Amino acid sequence: QYPSAVVLLRGTEANYGLCVVSMLCSVALGLAGIYFMTKNGGEWQFTSGAALAGQSILFLVTQSFTVSKVSRDFLSVREDHIARPALAYYYQVLAFWLIAVASSIYSAVTISDVKEWTSFYMIDLVWVTVSAICLSKAVRDRSEADAFEQVTEPERPAALYEMTPIIRGTCMYKFFVWISCLGSTVLMLVLMWSWPASSLSTTRKLLLTVGDLWCLVSIFHVAK
Repeated sequence: QYPSAVVLLRGTEANYGLCVVSMLCSVALGLAGIYFMTKNGGEWQFTSGAALAGQSILFLVTQSFTVSKVSRDFLSVREDHIARPALAYYYQVLAFWLIAVASSIYSAVTISDVKEWTSFYMIDLVWVTVSAICLSKAVRDRSEADAFEQVTEPERPAALYEMTPIIRGTCMYKFFVWISCLGSTVLMLVLMWSWPASSLSTTRKLLLTVGDLWCLVSIFHVAK
């Protein structure tokens, strides 16, 4: 039972690889989008809008990693344990994460007057946030699985008790995963249908809507 729990905690190589690829792609595509959004004519200039948008994405990535770690320590570690963060520190991390989210939304609203570019940036912000949280969890799980493997036989029952809530994930992690799954789909559809017909015809919007919903349902079967 104990070796199986360690394997379950570590996760698969495919999951870890997808987390890394998702993190890199979300940041790279976000920065590439900022480049094209702020490109006036044939020449690109480093403006304050581009700097703010790029800084907002990177700020959101770092704060998402931090809030993932601190919330996990706060929610899964016993109150009397020295590894549990203080309540004030936990609230401080949440406050800075909300500031990062607010600055990113402000950048999305002000960086471009084109609805399509604003939609792209908004969806990328959701992608970046969830990618950072999932990658943070994957890295932490693999590290702790290595530590649990070194536990001696007499200490394994107590270690298994500590491992169980880590495997299940915190309520905040589950909240982020579900919100990102459903929220990104709804956000994509709402933003797409807000585009003018000159940008995307109704028939193509219907095609993309069906494809997006089909992808959402199919991905659950793939995960299972």
